[in-house]
Amino acid sequence: MKKLIVHKYGGSSLSTPEKILDIAKKLGALHEKGHKLIVVVSAMGKSTDRLIQLAHQVSKTPDRREMDMLLSTGERVSMSLMSIALQSLDFPAISFTGSQSGILTTHTHNKARIVDIKPIRIEQALNDNKIVIVAGFQGVDPTTKEITTLGRGGSDTTAVTLAAHFKAQACYTLKDVNGVQSIDPKNYKAARLLKTISFASLKSMCFWGSPILHYRSVALSEKMSVPLFIGNSTKTTPGTQVHHKDNNMYEKTDVLAVNCVSKIIHLSIRCHHTGEGYELLKKFLSHEQLAMPQIFASAFEGEALRLMLTDSDETLSIIESSVKNTKNIELLNNDNSIVSLTFNGATDHDLIPTVTALLAENNIPVSKVITSPLTLAFVVTTADKDKALTTLHSFIEQQ
Repeated sequence: MKKLIVHKYGGSSLSTPEKILDIAKKLGALHEKGHKLIVVVSAMGKSTDRLIQLAHQVSKTPDRREMDMLLSTGERVSMSLMSIALQSLDFPAISFTGSQSGILTTHTHNKARIVDIKPIRIEQALNDNKIVIVAGFQGVDPTTKEITTLGRGGSDTTAVTLAAHFKAQACYTLKDVNGVQSIDPKNYKAARLLKTISFASLKSMCFWGSPILHYRSVALSEKMSVPLFIGNSTKTTPGTQVHHKDNNMYEKTDVLAVNCVSKIIHLSIRCHHTGEGYELLKKFLSHEQLAMPQIFASAFEGEALRLMLTDSDETLSIIESSVKNTKNIELLNNDNSIVSLTFNGATDHDLIPTVTALLAENNIPVSKVITSPLTLAFVVTTADKDKALTTLHSFIEQQ
């Protein structure tokens, strides 16, 4: 398996039959050069969003188990079409669902975690010299045999898991952008490519809102020492190589990028102490069949635990509508976003007064500053989000 590589393609790269055929030709060329290939695919284009919309057209509160059954079909369409495209070009290929691939997960619907992998059918197909196409984002609970999904960005985690198991030469995540950039290139033309980045910095960027990868996949890649490359699915560009080392000398620290969590919500949970507050949150989420969201900060104040969190738009909508009928949980003002600066070394806390003053000069008030080892994050109003992003990116360019 020394020549085995894993490719992962995002939904926008697979949005049309023509794009699928173009990718199939490139995969076929790699196969002819002697590479063994595992190809992980996301759902075509906006298929997942359309499936979610369909579910909500027949139910205001669709069952989470049935949502997994529904959403897993998006990736199955992509995997089948890619295999058909390869076969039409006379390349041997076979597609597998997450469960057929032996992706074993926890039982949590819509946000399961991978606990083991038994890819018996993939191994056999690779031994038969076939290109293996795997539906990302999904697996199966080995106890209940129920289909599960891994949450938004789950295909990235599928790809890294397979690359780690098979000790692939590299895991290539190929998208409709050129790699990791200093700001989201789809919305800001001033974005510059980062040709290299450390796992730690990339993980921090993704945690604080970068759409390039899901932070769970970066954490897994770092943990399992999977060589990770992020590039363009259609164009030959340098892309971004992810590495373990920071090549800068000593304690030199540079600001790499600015990112944004567009929507966050604030909850207040009436309780006697922090432990009780989190227990009430857990019970509420369990009742709504939801996994624990991404929590940025919490504090016990008076007789309430206050939380600041984010998740997928669908999950946030469920939380917002459900807390209205919940005795101990109150929804607070939600008109906030988080903009953040990520560093390639330890966070430079000296920049806090500089950056907050700069934002103030541009009439962007900051309600909270959150620090972490590689990131400074600033809570602003959603109305100020775009202005804050451009202001902070201009600051990066001047460094």
